[in-house]
Amino acid sequence: MNLTLPFRVPPEVVRGLLITLAIAWGMPLTLEPSALGADLFNNAMKELNLESIDDTAPNFSLQSSSGQSSSGEVIEFSKMVGKPILLHFWATWCEPCVQELPLIQEMAQSKLKDKATLISVAIDPPTQKQQVNDFLKKIKFTLPVWIAQGDHKIDPYTYGGIPATYFILPSGKLSARAIGPREWKSTRFPLEDLLSALFKTH
Repeated sequence: MNLTLPFRVPPEVVRGLLITLAIAWGMPLTLEPSALGADLFNNAMKELNLESIDDTAPNFSLQSSSGQSSSGEVIEFSKMVGKPILLHFWATWCEPCVQELPLIQEMAQSKLKDKATLISVAIDPPTQKQQVNDFLKKIKFTLPVWIAQGDHKIDPYTYGGIPATYFILPSGKLSARAIGPREWKSTRFPLEDLLSALFKTH
């Protein structure tokens, strides 16, 4: 028997119902980004509590530090653009930053993979580079870290406070940001899929 409804059900509503039923029944949820279509970006924004932003990523200078063979080299951030980037600002004196760093490291190692490159930037004074390195060893943060140079070029990134995390497209455009710490997990969707959506042009 064919059942014809007197109204049209939007595809996104159908997808939402299927996802809800899968979660309720304990079924593994492994949807590809294409299966969710354009909704995935919006879902990522809501799930991770992010703010959408459409602007060019400001340039600034940063010095290589812990975990890098060229420690001490100063380069321009603009030279790193051309690939998806997760840009994270923090400081040793910021307690919320310290609590979030292990989550950032875990996400970068297990979820980002080949989706994007983490650029972790400490905003401690450049003269405290050794203190930053010692701190990273203490908390067992093993990923490469950069130190922002002593100027005001990072102000557009940190004016709202730290920690501050930015999703940057290969074009150099900002996609989304999180001001303040996050749990960096999703209860409804695979986190890998949400991260993929945030690094694509919309």
